[in-house]
Amino acid sequence: MDRSMMLTSFYFGIFCTLFYSTYTISVYNPRNIFKAIIKLTENLEKEIPEKMTHPILDTPVMHNWEDPFQCLVTYLNTFDNGIERVSEVINGTGIIKRIQKCIQTFKQDCKIMSQTDEECLEPRKRGVNIFVKNFLDFSKFLYKFDFTNKCNETVLYEEDYYVNDIYDVC
Repeated sequence: MDRSMMLTSFYFGIFCTLFYSTYTISVYNPRNIFKAIIKLTENLEKEIPEKMTHPILDTPVMHNWEDPFQCLVTYLNTFDNGIERVSEVINGTGIIKRIQKCIQTFKQDCKIMSQTDEECLEPRKRGVNIFVKNFLDFSKFLYKFDFTNKCNETVLYEEDYYVNDIYDVC
């Protein structure tokens, strides 16, 4: 074997090792991704102020999800594109930034509707709390899911998460 062939084989071996391990983690072993999501969400849950759990009716909250940006609902919908998309969009501050952006959107909506902060923001704070709890439950469910044996099955989350989509976790 000549020197160029040896070098080619060597670099190809390094490439395969690096690529395969990354690919395996992100596609065949998604639990690491979901473990990170769960940790982030649990930390976020601790950061949410107590006043967010104010006992108000949840009905107007669900109605408020239907804003032009589909605010928090779009975060759950990233699962539509599968594990690869999830690994792209979720990072250390992704969830927190999404919620901050949504609260800002809610504030702008309130100004348009000429409501006071208390009247407008309280149900939306409650909505953020609901989102975080649902997101955490959703992530834990995916973490426990048997990807090895059920990878070709389609899983329906609609009943538990009020999402009108069928998510194919594979």
